[in-house]
Amino acid sequence: MNADFSAPHRLCVRNVDYRTRMEELMFLFSGVGAVRDLYYPKDKSRHNRGKGFAFVTMADAETAERARLALDGRELRGRKIQVVAATPRQQET
Repeated sequence: MNADFSAPHRLCVRNVDYRTRMEELMFLFSGVGAVRDLYYPKDKSRHNRGKGFAFVTMADAETAERARLALDGRELRGRKIQVVAATPRQQET
């Protein structure tokens, strides 16, 4: 999938517990609105555990803002997640 990290409807989720399953994140965000995509990278060298962050693409910018406001600071598996607008990675020159 070709992800556009600068899209206004793309969110970065930080401080995700490594035991969190993709389905849990999908359930949490879909409770706010339609989710287009969820990228939750796994650490293959650590028994396929989550890496502690995820990217969620909501249906539109308005839904993304609602999700950010509703879920930022929310507790998930004993940790307060941080939900912020995703920004593009700095490219090396």
